[in-house]
Amino acid sequence: MQESISETLMEKIRDRMSTLRVGSPLDKSIDIGAIVAQVQLDRIRRLVDEGVAEGATCWQPQMEMPSRGLYFHQRC
Repeated sequence: MQESISETLMEKIRDRMSTLRVGSPLDKSIDIGAIVAQVQLDRIRRLVDEGVAEGATCWQPQMEMPSRGLYFHQRC
């Protein structure tokens, strides 16, 4: 990414991520549905942990996760 726009772009991405709706994929107003299987969620967690351990920055918006289903959310 071009350095001169990186902070502006990241701000826009964060703003958009903060408005995404998480929930049942059967609801047409939802942007992000559940992960299908526990093995997939475990793999996502491992990959994110590896990335952070290697120096990546982790950011996630503050939002309520549905009580049913598998969703990735990690305090960064």
